[in-house]
Amino acid sequence: MSLQTSDTSCEEAARVLGAHGGTVFWRVTLPIIRPGVIAGAVMAFIVSFDEAVISLFVAESGRPTLPVQVLRYVENSADAVVAALSVILILFSVVIVVIVERVVGLRNAL
Repeated sequence: MSLQTSDTSCEEAARVLGAHGGTVFWRVTLPIIRPGVIAGAVMAFIVSFDEAVISLFVAESGRPTLPVQVLRYVENSADAVVAALSVILILFSVVIVVIVERVVGLRNAL
């Protein structure tokens, strides 16, 4: 969405001034859409912990992911380790969201 709503006049100006396609992308387009890219990456990271079924299919090809490890642990034993891990993951996610909001949110406010 951030790429669709971005203003293309800066990209056109860079091309008119002689910048190549790669230079236009790295120096003009990416800084303009960076907040959207970061927000999308954070959302994908947070949602990935909820998709244990997809992780089960992916984990079979190599090393198991954290959601698969947690699911297997819950199936085999019932203690407070999973609850503690859940609290740590929630705090980690909140910290990531706050950091992104501070970094991206302050730049947009200026």
